[in-house]
Amino acid sequence: MKLLFLTVFAILFSCSSHDAKQPTTKISDTSTPPPFMLGHGDKVTKLTEIPSDTIIPAVARKYGIKSGILTMDLEIIGANSSMKTIVYFDDYGNRESSETFSLTKLENGQSFKAHVMAYNIDGYQYQVDFDNKTAMRFTYNPQAMSGGFSYATMTDKMKKDYKVTKVGTEVILGKVCDNYTMDSPDVKGRFSVWKNITFKLHTVSGGFTTNVIAKKFEENVPIPQDKFEVPSGFRLKTN
Repeated sequence: MKLLFLTVFAILFSCSSHDAKQPTTKISDTSTPPPFMLGHGDKVTKLTEIPSDTIIPAVARKYGIKSGILTMDLEIIGANSSMKTIVYFDDYGNRESSETFSLTKLENGQSFKAHVMAYNIDGYQYQVDFDNKTAMRFTYNPQAMSGGFSYATMTDKMKKDYKVTKVGTEVILGKVCDNYTMDSPDVKGRFSVWKNITFKLHTVSGGFTTNVIAKKFEENVPIPQDKFEVPSGFRLKTN
């Protein structure tokens, strides 16, 4: 499970690789929320700790366009989990924020919702929990991006471990994307990227199938400043 989420979120975007806090749905003390769900709290942070030998070196331009807003749907088959993520980026990806709405349904009828946002700015990473009106601030190394897929800057170890191979192209939302496959013992799948932006992803790992598809893309548009701010009235914790 850990490898599945490392792969999914490392490929998709950098900010959400350390996501956020508590679900709004109240549960009994004997219930165990799924550890793979965004919004489950500290377990998510631990699951997404990225080994140093897979950190992608910082680049002057992470993406091939100056700014954009990408809306994606994500479904995890076998976990009854679905997410909608909106990624906002500016300055060729040097400023990036990702906002996620997630829903996980359990076999016992319980469900867990979360609305979170994560962004990096001024040497800090912020994780905002809209449901509980809290935010966490962490220091981070601006010289490295732990996540955010760019084939050109993948480490040799990542390419070797995942056996990444280019296999063709396809058109998604009017963009001609490069298609890649990955075939390691732990995770198999394929993904499509345009100017280093992931538009489509399919992985199979640990009995779970993950599908991600871009539903809307706005290119070179102004990015709302509030996507890089802790909302007024939220309690900020520092770490």
